[in-house]
Amino acid sequence: MSRPLAQPLRPLTDAERQELQRVNRAPSETVIRHQRATALLAVADGMSLIEAARTVGWRVHDTVTRLLRRFNERGLSALDDLPRSGHPRTYDVSAKERILQEATRLLFLIS
Repeated sequence: MSRPLAQPLRPLTDAERQELQRVNRAPSETVIRHQRATALLAVADGMSLIEAARTVGWRVHDTVTRLLRRFNERGLSALDDLPRSGHPRTYDVSAKERILQEATRLLFLIS
């Protein structure tokens, strides 16, 4: 028998449910956003944490627990990644041109 949730999922608004379903169906969304939306919808539809985790391919329910906590605090922004530490990468104009030139060359070789 599963343990009771320490922090259960709050009720979804109609707009939140529609957005989660849109992200779930959209092929243009990233894999992690799709997984997070699917897990939230599964819990909202009554699945246990472990069932929701297995539905999206996660091995443990702790990931779903952390997602629920983030969703309860932040809403739909819980689907996005949290900011990473450190300085963002910056490239000067010459480095960007060199990277694009190399990518174009590799694409030409592949095709």
